[in-house]
Amino acid sequence: MRYVPYGNRSDRYLAASAAQIAASTCNKSYQQWQSCSAASYSKSMIQDSKLYTALALAGTIPFIAGALLPLLGHGSLPHLGPLDQVVASYGLAIVCFLAGAHWGVYLSDRSTGSLNLFVISNVLFLAVWFAYVGAGIKIAIGIQVAAFLALLFIDLRLKNSDVISAAYFRVRTMATMIAVVSLLVVIAQ
Repeated sequence: MRYVPYGNRSDRYLAASAAQIAASTCNKSYQQWQSCSAASYSKSMIQDSKLYTALALAGTIPFIAGALLPLLGHGSLPHLGPLDQVVASYGLAIVCFLAGAHWGVYLSDRSTGSLNLFVISNVLFLAVWFAYVGAGIKIAIGIQVAAFLALLFIDLRLKNSDVISAAYFRVRTMATMIAVVSLLVVIAQ
């Protein structure tokens, strides 16, 4: 069984059963298969951790660029427009992505306590979207900051419920803090 950051706890039990079946069909003892499987499980978990860390941090680059480029005299990007609008549209996409990830968590594991992630993720996304289309750009970005922090708080609750790993939560925290600080710099400009 490969570990995924938003994995379902029951997957571990299914993986153990599958391991017993696989061991019996390959003429290996369960213990031999388990030790071999544990090594590959650990290796794939490390590879997944490296991948989601790299992707999450790479995902902060547009936020960082939006904060730093105006300081270097670049207020807009050719063919894309003013940087604050580009950053706001990117932030909207990332909020949508994170809200969708929470839908996946809720679909696969409803033991998230009293959190109904269907409702919460929709409310957060709609607040960000309405601000994006109906308010000034600085207000829209401010609403995104609040949404990113709310999504991180939800992930804290998921980590405390053992739905997501502590390692994944650390990466999410780092990426969120980079995005939030960058967005606050964009608002201040």
